[in-house]
Amino acid sequence: MRRLPGTRLAWLSMLERIAPPFRPNELTYTLRDELRHLRRPVLLIWGDHDFFAPSWGEELCRYLPEARLKVVADAGHFPWVDEPEHVAVLLRTFLGTGQVP
Repeated sequence: MRRLPGTRLAWLSMLERIAPPFRPNELTYTLRDELRHLRRPVLLIWGDHDFFAPSWGEELCRYLPEARLKVVADAGHFPWVDEPEHVAVLLRTFLGTGQVP
């Protein structure tokens, strides 16, 4: 999707209208304490070109005790759309074994 002309600008414009002040360097997760109690394997799949930097996923992993982050190359905010085969492999492996390839 990120290859479509104007996509990035459209998404950022939408975020400015519907989200609280957008501060990419300040993570304001309000559920941090609740996340610490989640005791299930979690796989976060993040595009390396997402407008929310992969560092956001890294921080989430610090709050989710059993979380793993997989950053997908050449993918934006919707890695399953940009790199469907790669994401399918990640999901099949994770759902089958609880591990990330």
